[in-house]
Amino acid sequence: MRPDGTRVRDLTAIMQALPYVMPKRYDAQNWAEENLDEDAIRDYIRAKRREGRSVTHMSLLVSAYYRAVLKNPKINYFVMNRRIYKRNHFCFSFVILKTRADGTPDETSLKVYLEPEDTVFTVTEKIRSTIEKNQNVRHNNDTDRFA
Repeated sequence: MRPDGTRVRDLTAIMQALPYVMPKRYDAQNWAEENLDEDAIRDYIRAKRREGRSVTHMSLLVSAYYRAVLKNPKINYFVMNRRIYKRNHFCFSFVILKTRADGTPDETSLKVYLEPEDTVFTVTEKIRSTIEKNQNVRHNNDTDRFA
């Protein structure tokens, strides 16, 4: 039993064999390339900002990917010790720069957890509040304390 996922047991034989065929993490890398209409994205963001609602490129892309994960939950599977697990949550990480007291830049890694009912607007707010909480110079998250 893992705290971050539950084992998937109802897989086909070929799916169960894949962790043995590709035993290393780098064996199973997946790449996807998608072209987006940037004009449509900018128009949507401008329209929402005129309505008084804040939307960022990042929150829009994360929200779209999260909707894809909700429709296709197998995207959120992972392998550990040649067993396939379904992740119990959905989160994404990003890095921000903050300034130390002496003026030198310092970076920190942040993680935001999403819920199925989150929209592009709640994702924007979660990103904004996480950045605000971690913007100051103190080491106030686990990554900073570890480093």
